[in-house]
Amino acid sequence: MCHALSGDIAMRATMKSAEEMTSGLPFSKCNQCYLVNLAFVRAVEGYSLLLTAGGPLEISRSRKTPFLDDYAKYLGGQTR
Repeated sequence: MCHALSGDIAMRATMKSAEEMTSGLPFSKCNQCYLVNLAFVRAVEGYSLLLTAGGPLEISRSRKTPFLDDYAKYLGGQTR
């Protein structure tokens, strides 16, 4: 399921293929289940990230450092 501003979009794809489709775009995986558009991250608090719309998402321990690195690069104007 893809959550977009225009509504939810049902799709059948593996996480790996979703990551490949968004390669070079400001997306980062925060855990095994979610690939997040960094433009919609409002804040990161501990192991949670708050989005501009929707509830908080958990950042897994193994993904916290890579996610924060991606987010810092995004905020600094760089892409992955």
